[in-house]
Amino acid sequence: MKVNKTMRWLQRAFVAGLVVSSVRAHAQLELNLGLAYNMVLHMEPIVARVTVDNGTPEELVIGETNAAYRLVFEIEQSPGRPVPRTNRPLFGQSAVVPPYKSVTFEFNLLQLYAIREPGAYTVRARLEGPSGRWVTRREFLDVVPGLDVARQVQTLPDGRRMVYQLRSLARDRREHLLLRVDEETRDVCHGVLDLGTYVRLVEPVMKFDRLGRVHVLHLSGPNRFTHSVFEPDGEPVSAKFWTARPSDIALQRDVNGDLIVVGARPYAGDVFAAPSRINEIRTEIMNRRLDELGKPPEREGTGASKGR
Repeated sequence: MKVNKTMRWLQRAFVAGLVVSSVRAHAQLELNLGLAYNMVLHMEPIVARVTVDNGTPEELVIGETNAAYRLVFEIEQSPGRPVPRTNRPLFGQSAVVPPYKSVTFEFNLLQLYAIREPGAYTVRARLEGPSGRWVTRREFLDVVPGLDVARQVQTLPDGRRMVYQLRSLARDRREHLLLRVDEETRDVCHGVLDLGTYVRLVEPVMKFDRLGRVHVLHLSGPNRFTHSVFEPDGEPVSAKFWTARPSDIALQRDVNGDLIVVGARPYAGDVFAAPSRINEIRTEIMNRRLDELGKPPEREGTGASKGR
């Protein structure tokens, strides 16, 4: 009888130990989610950063399907209306968070989930593994059409018909100007690019040079103009800053047919145009047909990571 009582006590102690161990492991892991912007233009990259803080003595191997810990996003357009996944993977290969380290993973949700129409969304991240389940708080996301500023159609030498739109929206208490590039003949959005802050006092100018590149000149601050240049498919080429009176500055063609800024001098003040991380991410050309987003992609997308 005493043996049985002793065994039962040991069993209870063992189970209690497991529970305490699980609680401690759960407490030593933290999961946080942040969005680069809570308001984005329709078809603009939606940058999400997930930080995993590993306070345990064991490394965490994280993936979407084939790792000990599984990371996914839960995105809803309205309660009970989840947004489906595309076939693009979150990770090209499993990621590792070392013991007592914190790693931030960065994802473009527009590529990973079928967020294809303007509206209000909620986003949260979920991590599941042997030691528990973690869910971040919900982040609110507004996908908006923006205000129409300018629109031009250009036929390229190879016959492609491109549509270039300038649209504006307010974010971070400032108005921003964005360029959207669409290939009309194939119903493809090549990307939405943030040109930085925008002051409405002067109407933006959009022109095309002899190579088919698009040039945008707009007032981006007091006495500051931004001259942005993009390839025909939307890939960024350059951004330069000028100071001038609005009545003097202009985009003119030189003898070779190239577009140059005249009536201005280089800007010597703050040259902040757009957040650097957004500038890096916007160079990803989203060249898939909108009606093929549910099909296997031609190349894999990955989540970038950085540790601290």
